[in-house]
Amino acid sequence: MNNYILLDTALRIISNGYLLSVIVLIAASYLGIMAIEVIEQGDTSTSKTKWFS
Repeated sequence: MNNYILLDTALRIISNGYLLSVIVLIAASYLGIMAIEVIEQGDTSTSKTKWFS
């Protein structure tokens, strides 16, 4: 009974994990940029606050 992983299988697991992490990072960055744009577009009030008058 062998309890080890072949090198080919280990490299495939690592490369799949790396690619998945890159895709998740790009998706999270895109969502963050979209949220910032929505916040900037909604901030059209010209009223002065007590901090920046």
